[in-house]
Amino acid sequence: MAFYVCNGLTDLQIPDGVIEISALAFGRCQNLQNISLPETLTNIGNYAFCENYSLKSVSIPDSVTELGIGAFMFCEAMTEAKLPDKIDVIPESLFECAPLNGIEFPETVTKIDAYAFAGAKLGNVK
Repeated sequence: MAFYVCNGLTDLQIPDGVIEISALAFGRCQNLQNISLPETLTNIGNYAFCENYSLKSVSIPDSVTELGIGAFMFCEAMTEAKLPDKIDVIPESLFECAPLNGIEFPETVTKIDAYAFAGAKLGNVK
């Protein structure tokens, strides 16, 4: 919960070398619009970016092998998201209520958990 409810935060660039973002680390940062994640990142914790109502997009680096429950849940402005190439499980509530234009699943995905895209307004699914 390092920056939980940090409403002054609008842009976030996680530096190279960071391998994990803990649970709720940037949750409820309601004015956060842009994030940049490093290629060293391997784990995004549960609800790490949940309820960031201004966050528009995320490109999750291919180095990420574990995504937490609800990591981007209730990001109600998020229209674009890129999943990492090697992820095998799409966790529960990952993009719940995010109005994504579409999503492309990597070939490695073997399981999609409950509510992963519940309430999402997906246009295209591949």
